[in-house]
Amino acid sequence: MLVLGDVCIAEKDIIEIDAEIQSIFEKNIAVCNLEGPINSKKLFSSDDICMFNKSNICDLFESLKIKSVSLANNHIHDFGVNAISETIEYLRRNNIDYFGLGDKKNYFGKYSLIEQDNSKYAFFGFGWSVIGCKTNYKIKSRVMPLNKKTIDFLIEEVIPKMPKHIKKVVYLHWCYELEKYPQPRHRDYAKFLIDNGVDFVIGSHPHVYGPIEKYKNGIIIYNLGNFMFSDKKFLSGKLSFPKISNQNLIVDLSFNAKKNIFLIERDRNFLQLKNSYSFNDIPNFLNPPFNDFSSKEYFFWYKTWSRGK
Repeated sequence: MLVLGDVCIAEKDIIEIDAEIQSIFEKNIAVCNLEGPINSKKLFSSDDICMFNKSNICDLFESLKIKSVSLANNHIHDFGVNAISETIEYLRRNNIDYFGLGDKKNYFGKYSLIEQDNSKYAFFGFGWSVIGCKTNYKIKSRVMPLNKKTIDFLIEEVIPKMPKHIKKVVYLHWCYELEKYPQPRHRDYAKFLIDNGVDFVIGSHPHVYGPIEKYKNGIIIYNLGNFMFSDKKFLSGKLSFPKISNQNLIVDLSFNAKKNIFLIERDRNFLQLKNSYSFNDIPNFLNPPFNDFSSKEYFFWYKTWSRGK
């Protein structure tokens, strides 16, 4: 089971991947963050200030065996709730599930249950309102908010009712852009989730990959980075990312896999595999400098680091 970072591909962009990455996808199914609605009716323009995904993106998803997408992000509402409804219908027609949205009738929101190789994974999505995720409960198809109330609800009302053999994965749209280290409260949320039965906490939004922290019986992957994000195409060609955003992570959640972490590099729209690692042998550049820090210790460490930033 692969988890990918942000996906936001302009209408005319063609994404290519090397043979090594293709072989990884051939053996797995995958989940990603869909950073913006699908331009299913070809009405959206890259001259706008909004983000969207090209109209035939499900062809790419089929080739990569992407079975579900997170819609809990800060750009899914860019073209309004009707565009979200059209996106969901388009995904449904292409047999792709989604998670991370809720409404008045379904307070908690929808999650995805996916099976691969006799293992089942439940994916939950949440987004941080501070970075623009529309989480107001009055909004139709609102992003499930990343806050104590919804996390407590997940821990107290949802997870206890699920069989223990199902791996619980919480995919969070959090932190600030281009910062690879988490907000102190976000780190607390991640550890609290694992303390209470979650197996993996995975982050997106900063557009750069972050460290991987092994905590008790779980794993926190703070940020995956951009898996596929069109550069110099949106905002009339003004949206571009620094060089550090050209690298991202793909993670394989199977503990039986020989390799779990794949470092990917983007050269324009071509993706190639740079290296691969195991959860049992995380390389130094992915080991967080705050391993084993208490919440208080991390707060002061982060405060000093962020001041430097």
